[in-house]
Amino acid sequence: MAAGALLGEAGLRLLAPFLGLALRAFVREEAAAWASSSARVAGGTRLLLREADFLTPADVVFVGDSMVFGTLVARGDLFTSRLARERRLRTLNLGVPSAGPCIYERMLRLALERLPRPPGLVLYSVFGNDFAEPPCGPLHDADLFVWESEARRRLSFRLREARERLFRHCVGYQLFKRYAGFGHLNAGAGYPSLAYDDGRRAFLFAPPAWWRPQLDITPDAPGFERLLAHVVAAHELARRAGSRFAVVLMPFKEQVHLHELVALGALPAASEDPSYDQVYDTLGARLSGFGVEHVDLREPLRAAARGGAKLYWTLDGHLTPAGHAVVASALSPLAAAARRPGSP
Repeated sequence: MAAGALLGEAGLRLLAPFLGLALRAFVREEAAAWASSSARVAGGTRLLLREADFLTPADVVFVGDSMVFGTLVARGDLFTSRLARERRLRTLNLGVPSAGPCIYERMLRLALERLPRPPGLVLYSVFGNDFAEPPCGPLHDADLFVWESEARRRLSFRLREARERLFRHCVGYQLFKRYAGFGHLNAGAGYPSLAYDDGRRAFLFAPPAWWRPQLDITPDAPGFERLLAHVVAAHELARRAGSRFAVVLMPFKEQVHLHELVALGALPAASEDPSYDQVYDTLGARLSGFGVEHVDLREPLRAAARGGAKLYWTLDGHLTPAGHAVVASALSPLAAAARRPGSP
């Protein structure tokens, strides 16, 4: 059995140049990237939190989904970690994979409840999936996060940790996990991807039919209005605590690289849907009307893409380390202003 597994692993790596784009990207790049972030969750998507991180005041607290958590990126390459190093800030990353605004509010409350004092700044990330957020149901902390000290007392966690270390560089194992978790290589529902490959950069994009149901900004659209209500409530929660609050409009891969390639004529104009940007423009305008500060990351990321940077993975829709670097640079002035006296 072990010999068969080794032969399969060797075969995947040797045949990588001849595989389809999705599988080739996973074998060559994204399998290792998935392993780099798996150690920061306690099984599934539950965040692994360290009690010590809540004992010292934070300059900036980040809430959001996997784009903030940093799926497929090592801890040191996250934009939250870069800001901590480059601006000498104490940052607390409370991004939860596969989360939405209901969970963002809970994580914000956790920070305000447990930190010695309110943070100087709360950065609340909004991503495309948040426009499809259903009404909030019951939330249980045990489903969202696990304290590291508690997790390490569990034999099941220690065994999982040992298994992940053992198979960290095993492409076959990561491929099995991918199919077990998603049912297919593409993250999200199965859809016919739009492919681009010029030999230097390669991408698989979700077509407009995938995003349209999630970006509904027609009058009285329930998802949009629920998201706006969640953001305004979080803003008020932070304001009452004495923290500055800003929304980060986090674009998805299609808004950056697909937009760039359509503008260059490399992909047909019909590949891009103007509602992608319309919904972000509308949310920004509505936030301004409520007096909520926001930072739009579309242009910084698009400028870097025009310069040839690869900011999102070929197959997956998360930011690469280069993408995190651009986000850190864009947020740096705002974050630096939140530095508390006494920060290292």
